[in-house]
Amino acid sequence: MVITETDSRGVATVTLNNADKHNAFDDQLIAQISATFDALEADLGVRIVILQATGRSFSAGADLAWMRRMADYSYEENHRDATLMAAMFRRINTLSKPTIARVHGAAFGGGVGLAAVCDLVFATPAASFCLSEVKLGLIPAVISPFVVAAIGPRAARRFCMTAERFSAATALELGLVSELCEGAEMDNRIQAIIEKLLINGPAAMAASKQLVADVAGAPINDELVAETSRRIAEIRGSDEGREGLNAFLEKRSASWMQNESAPVSTADKVNLIRGLVDAGVSYIEAGSFVNPRSVPQMADSDQVFAGLKSNPGLNLPSLTLAALTPNLKGFERAMQAGVTEVAVFASASEGFSAKNINCTIAESLARFQPLMQAALDQGVAVRGYISCVVGCPYDGEVTPQQVDLVSRALFDMGCYEVSLGDTIGVGTAGHFKRLLDYLLLHTSADKLAVHCHDTYGQALANICTSLEYGIATVDASVAGLGGCPYALNATGNVASEDVVYMLEGMGISTGIDLDRLIGVGQSISDLLGKPTNSNVGRARSTS
Repeated sequence: MVITETDSRGVATVTLNNADKHNAFDDQLIAQISATFDALEADLGVRIVILQATGRSFSAGADLAWMRRMADYSYEENHRDATLMAAMFRRINTLSKPTIARVHGAAFGGGVGLAAVCDLVFATPAASFCLSEVKLGLIPAVISPFVVAAIGPRAARRFCMTAERFSAATALELGLVSELCEGAEMDNRIQAIIEKLLINGPAAMAASKQLVADVAGAPINDELVAETSRRIAEIRGSDEGREGLNAFLEKRSASWMQNESAPVSTADKVNLIRGLVDAGVSYIEAGSFVNPRSVPQMADSDQVFAGLKSNPGLNLPSLTLAALTPNLKGFERAMQAGVTEVAVFASASEGFSAKNINCTIAESLARFQPLMQAALDQGVAVRGYISCVVGCPYDGEVTPQQVDLVSRALFDMGCYEVSLGDTIGVGTAGHFKRLLDYLLLHTSADKLAVHCHDTYGQALANICTSLEYGIATVDASVAGLGGCPYALNATGNVASEDVVYMLEGMGISTGIDLDRLIGVGQSISDLLGKPTNSNVGRARSTS
């Protein structure tokens, strides 16, 4: 997992080479890195060390298999692993030779730590950083001394407590990153720095490095490192730490982390759907038969459908009430509840698939086969969703070719329609043009839909672009509710009210009463105790 090459000048390049796992940490990788840097310290022929990684991520935090083992660890076992990890960062930080990091893609958790312990950090402009531990009920303890030293206590508090992702540009402003560049420019800039370092006395550079550490404030010594190991072991064993870790491994939201955390009763959900139907909405995904522990808000989906079936005003021939079913067990529950159409979901990104449903894209598609056969046998229509069709929080940009492979697989299995989801809302009209130019070489527009989250305010523009290509089905969410617990900072799907308002302005009839729809959005927002995410809803409420 670690490759080391040293050139004739004494420049050693250490490469993390576990791209399939996004160079995520486990006990073996930690041991290899520690041993590598011990050897580099002892090798008198090595003068400079470059740390880099293969694949799309620099390092995406902790490995899933390692985290699964941690979930059952005792305090002593947690303390042992934390001590080893702290010692690894300390070993890199105290190396007597200059260290240069080349950062690209995701640097999450320990990936931020690797950047913080190196002397110089060159990052690509698209690189992103995140201290996401608190989302799991944990703390970035063993890397905190180095992160605080790199970016200062105020910025460290912000990013340690919010777990928000920050850009390479922000990292540059904070001092975590030395320069932004990529490709040949990065190679040239690093070589220029190396040439300057090579003309200096090795002992003098080592002494200068130690001098800076001694006068920079509170020294990062063995006692401080030991204390951080004790703290992370302690919090991993706490109720909150175990809940956060288990929630992540089970692919559910932790008890404190819900997209819409305010509880909504079954009766209120039925009333919401009734309001949407009264407003003229004829297709509603009314529930999700996922593991109740994964999405507690959907645990009552069978009760919701029972309430809908008993409501005489909802027995309309033109009305479709669908449900999300991730596997055969979910499908069987949906059938027992009387659902007449279901949906399945896959990702165009391997990184998101691993984080969201803990398997590869191919494995996720294989899981659908029994469900699709059961649906075919029972005459139940199946709709497909593809997540991350233009961008992924872990893998970065997603190519149209990747999306095409997944969409073809879903069609081949029997999906009558595939919805293209910009899950993190990074897409622009240009992205959607390139995507649809490619997909429509093999698929007709009437078999595609779009599902645009509005994180960057681009959803309506992307929908307009899709309409120009002949796509006539648009997924939307009343009041713009929702989001995704596995995509940091992603907002909800575009607000239904905003889409209807735009379409009406374009002379496209939807059959939906906009005023009633706005009223439904305002009612559910009031129930949740939050303002509506619909721009049209907010404008109408103040006019």
